[in-house]
Amino acid sequence: MFNLLNHIPFLNRRPVSTRDKFIFVIGLILAFLVILFTLFVIMSKQAVAPAPSGEETQRGFSYETKTAPCADDPQVLCDKILRPDYKFSAVAPKDWTVSQPNSGTLTSSKDGLDCSASLILGSNENYVSASGWVDILNPPGKKSASIDQITGSVVNVGPELWPVAVMTTKGKFANFKKEAYIPVGNVVFILTSEIKGLVEQNKFTVNPQKVECDKAFDDLINSIRVR
Repeated sequence: MFNLLNHIPFLNRRPVSTRDKFIFVIGLILAFLVILFTLFVIMSKQAVAPAPSGEETQRGFSYETKTAPCADDPQVLCDKILRPDYKFSAVAPKDWTVSQPNSGTLTSSKDGLDCSASLILGSNENYVSASGWVDILNPPGKKSASIDQITGSVVNVGPELWPVAVMTTKGKFANFKKEAYIPVGNVVFILTSEIKGLVEQNKFTVNPQKVECDKAFDDLINSIRVR
């Protein structure tokens, strides 16, 4: 009968044959390979699904519902817009609701108003300043046939007095588009809101909601905080 103990060196007192030595070495090699394979499998599983870092969980827009004092009524809480990786935040106007159609866009709107505001993040690889964005968005020369007028200026918001390019485009059909460009290093936050004109007696007239829409847009800009 085969006795394994008789084939393991140093566990029997008989002289160890070459065959026994060979079997022992092969056993050690196989055991070593099994250990290596097990470690490889464990490390592979960890590499496939690593725990997300704090930075990764902060990427993308997010929002909080009714957590920040409203700009024009501190006793009431409003929705808060967040972009933690750039330390960017803003507060929606009173009675406006923030929604998130996708990870790259936030929308603020109010029931009954036709002028929701959308916020996205764009590239600013040339590190264009706020005044530079005013020049880019309102270049000299003839405008498009659908545009009546473009005006722009730089306003400073928040305790940091962060410069923001604010643009207003008036269309030929009593429609208005408002934009705010907030450069932060090599990126730029872009806030956009539009309102269409109305047709009365075969003429285009300004939508009476424009006054409330403009105020809400200005409140949103003034609530912006960066760093």
